[in-house]
Amino acid sequence: MGTKHYAGPWEYGEDNDGWYVSDSNCQLAFGLTEGNARRIVACVNACGDIPTELLETEHQGGKLYDALADFNQKVFELRNQRDELLRAAVAAMTIVNNAYPYGSIASDLRAAIAKAEGRS
Repeated sequence: MGTKHYAGPWEYGEDNDGWYVSDSNCQLAFGLTEGNARRIVACVNACGDIPTELLETEHQGGKLYDALADFNQKVFELRNQRDELLRAAVAAMTIVNNAYPYGSIASDLRAAIAKAEGRS
């Protein structure tokens, strides 16, 4: 039999007692460090629709754990690929600017670089 938890989204903040965690109605935990408050909120909000029992039993070596580990590895690999492509695009931009400074290639490359750098 499952127990119900407070619905998300949860949030964190700081008052005279330190950092706290709350839902939309009340503080649920207080006197925390900022790091612990942030971690609790991130975990609860990310796992909101996953049954608590599954989280408790699948924390290591289960399908959920394996899926999250695979996902994290893929994210790591994709970030490395993005960074490598960004470095190549920035280097190519010098050549493109000299040859076609006002062409669509230069414009497209500038837009792609800005997007990869989080500026668009």
